[in-house]
Parts: sequence; C-alpha cells; structure tokens
Amino acid sequence: MTQVNVHEAKTHLSRLIRAALDGEDVVIAKDNRPLVRLEVLPEARRTRQLGAVRELIVRMDEGFDAPLDDFAAYSAGGGLEDAAMYTLESLVDRGRSRGRRDCRHCPPKGAE
Repeated sequence: MTQVNVHEAKTHLSRLIRAALDGEDVVIAKDNRPLVRLEVLPEARRTRQLGAVRELIVRMDEGFDAPLDDFAAYSAGGGLEDAAMYTLESLVDRGRSRGRRDCRHCPPKGAE
C-alpha cells in the first residue's frame, strides 16, 4: 500500500494513477490520516490478452534449439562429474575474454 500526502498526490498524480492501474493500493492522507483511496473503475481495468505480442518474434535462428557446445559433455551422459570442469573462475574468465563487463562481485583479472 502506498500512502501519500495531499501535496505529493497533486504533484505525482499521474504516477499514482499508473500505480493504481497496476493493482497497487494508493491512499491519500492529510496530516498522516488516511482520507481517500484511489480506486480503478471496472471498465478501466487492464485485461490480459494472450498472444498480444505475437509479432514481436519475427524469426528465430534455425540452430536455436541446438545443444550448446559448452554443455556437450553433460548432455552426452557424462553427468555432473564432466560438467564440474566449468568452475566459477573459468566462467568468469570466459566472460572477460568475450568482452563482458565485470560484475561487482568478481575480482579484477590477475588480482587473485
């Protein structure tokens, strides 16, 4: 539930309406006492429509469902023992070698 004072409600009315349309309870208060609640009218409620963004995926690569090379040993039935070669360090190094930005949790390369 979001509770705002009258001045803030006047300033941010559009944002509060959007929050109410998204299903959030919005209460407007005066001197920290709740006065009114924004309520969405039934005819204004958004209805979910299945398949509404069907045009979003125009084409998909033919190899989309192909197995990944990195997990070939695991997929071939080797199980987790063969997949254990993918340690966190090796995956982080691989990410760095592909030019990906370091995350804040990973030490800089060579700092180990």
